[in-house]
Amino acid sequence: MRGGKRTEIITVGKQGKYLKYRIPPDPDKVEDIALLPTIRAAILHAKDGKVEVRKRDFREKVRRRKISTLVCFVLDASSSMAESEKIAALRSVLDSLFLDAYQKRDRVALITAHGHRADVLSKFTSGVDIVKKMADRVKFGGTTPLSLGISEAFALIKSKLSNEPNTVPIMILLTDGMANTPSVPGGDINEELQALAVRAKELGVRTLVVDVDKDMGAQPIAEMFGAGYYPATGEVRELEFVNPAYVEKAERAIYLSMLSPEAGGFLISGFPEKSVDKAIERIRSAGIEIESTGCLYHCDPDEPENMCRECSLRHELGLLKSRKEPMPIIVVDRDIAPEELRGEIYLKYLLTPSVFRDVNRGLLFIKNVDLLSDESARAIADVLVSGRNRVERGGDVIEHRIAFSLAGTAEGEVPDVLKEFFILTVDAKDLDDFEMRIRSALSSFRPVKKREVRKRIYSAKKLLPEVYPLDSHLDSIARVCYEMGFEGNSSEIKIVDYARTVAALEGRAVPDNRHMMEGIKALRWRMRRSSEEAEENGAVKEEVMANG
Repeated sequence: MRGGKRTEIITVGKQGKYLKYRIPPDPDKVEDIALLPTIRAAILHAKDGKVEVRKRDFREKVRRRKISTLVCFVLDASSSMAESEKIAALRSVLDSLFLDAYQKRDRVALITAHGHRADVLSKFTSGVDIVKKMADRVKFGGTTPLSLGISEAFALIKSKLSNEPNTVPIMILLTDGMANTPSVPGGDINEELQALAVRAKELGVRTLVVDVDKDMGAQPIAEMFGAGYYPATGEVRELEFVNPAYVEKAERAIYLSMLSPEAGGFLISGFPEKSVDKAIERIRSAGIEIESTGCLYHCDPDEPENMCRECSLRHELGLLKSRKEPMPIIVVDRDIAPEELRGEIYLKYLLTPSVFRDVNRGLLFIKNVDLLSDESARAIADVLVSGRNRVERGGDVIEHRIAFSLAGTAEGEVPDVLKEFFILTVDAKDLDDFEMRIRSALSSFRPVKKREVRKRIYSAKKLLPEVYPLDSHLDSIARVCYEMGFEGNSSEIKIVDYARTVAALEGRAVPDNRHMMEGIKALRWRMRRSSEEAEENGAVKEEVMANG
């Protein structure tokens, strides 16, 4: 009996929904040709108005279809796992993962590793409840021959793939990371694990490491395998119903907005509200700071030309002081009124508290951007264009500089006046199926390492001015924008700005193709062509970047 086909893959062939196209690795073996992209490719090298289609112009359809999933659990059953806290965490994780496998009708297998052997308790079966009972009865003891358990998992997976090559294999490794027994006496356990990591990539096995050690002892193994890593014990485990995959994607998008406002505001679409709230909470908890004069407008002590009236006067008198304070992160909803944004004059030189005053040099996050009133949308657009908040009452005028990063959520159309500021998007539909499944099942978060996050952001800000792409990347981006119908040169600039920002966040001085592709994907909603044509043209970005 085969499990339900619940995992979607991107593939070639004539089965599934047409998603995009690609340059075929072998033009002589194209089975499902994408006609319009092929013709467009031929037009690029037409001479004297004559279009001749050659093999190099062939474009192959890429489709999305659902396939079966194999989930192999490799359980570290050594004596170090017998601690009550680890067992409790392990049982909780297994309950969640087995329930998810049952609901999705996956086939599961169970292997234990302890002493000097690995035992296959169950080969792949759709009887998830039976395998769960076996896992509940596992007894712990002995050393940790983790490499033996992984080798047995690969043997099971390889046997299945020989008959079902399109099946998705997943290995879930549950351990505290204390692997200490090589498969060969006198061998090196780390060398064995590194060789198995290479083997996992060759077989196409997606790996998840669930760490039941409160000190994150299994994290090096996850890094070695390039695997998903999720801690399961201590304070990092949160049992509220918020999918961590959504939270971490939203969190990353907001950090990118904060790091480089020039790249444009990030629009988050399709994410549950609780996930976005959690992302903002985690960002606030990281404690990112700015250097400030301590005034109401958070003026920068190194930019006297942009100071408020009070700070300018103190600067002239040599009385200006500076201090560190938290970066402002202001969240507003669709009901925000223009007066709340701008403030109102209540004395000749004083404004009432306002969003624009408080958010200067910080982040403005707007929930439901698509539902903002026209007046509020115009007020936000005005200050983004001018860089100043101007408030008038009678003959009195108060004006102050303002600059902030922008992010928000929307399910519908963004107001026209704000479209040029919300340049980038992250859509829940684009999240990786494997990532979403596992994170949803575990409901666990990576801890916010405040010092590490702050160091990363500060280093990225320092590096960003020095980050610049290769000329070949710039040429490729120009071709992509032309082929995909992006309007004007601004799209090219935004893609490059985005790629530079992501590269800086990763500590790289030169963006690579992956950064460029991510920028193109984030910018795609600005396409001026119809949605049907956009779907037909969707893969040209991969084609041009591959040729660039």
